[in-house]
Amino acid sequence: MIKNLFLFLIFGVTVGSVRAQNAKNLCSQHIFLDEIGSGFLLETSLDTTIIEEGEAFYLKVVVKSCRGAMYIERYKMKSKAIVFSGNYQDAIKEDTVNLWATDPVTLNRRLIKNREFKPIKTGTWKYYDSQGKLMKIDEYDQGKLVSSKLVSEGN
Repeated sequence: MIKNLFLFLIFGVTVGSVRAQNAKNLCSQHIFLDEIGSGFLLETSLDTTIIEEGEAFYLKVVVKSCRGAMYIERYKMKSKAIVFSGNYQDAIKEDTVNLWATDPVTLNRRLIKNREFKPIKTGTWKYYDSQGKLMKIDEYDQGKLVSSKLVSEGN
């Protein structure tokens, strides 16, 4: 009896540990962001995720939900100057995007249907000049721009 209870506890701890390690991958989603004009695979994480965008930019992303709610900052790769920052709220619906993929060996093309979320801008968005100084502040509500303010040198 005690042996069975011990084995049950060991099994429960092991399964719980595996689930905790794989929790990051449980809600991997393809996200399209209008602000950068492209999409990427977004995985939830308790930490800030760094996503490189080629040689020019990288994103710092704090994911809040599987449907796209996140805080995001974009930086220039070389100077590390911030470009913009803001929040997205969950996407309202999931879209299907058709993509063509070419096998590099056989050169055969095939159609891939990809599901993606397009999260909605919300709250305060800040935009910076090439030196990383605050240039503009936009306010969004449910994806609609409600106010925009240019920041002068003195402010």
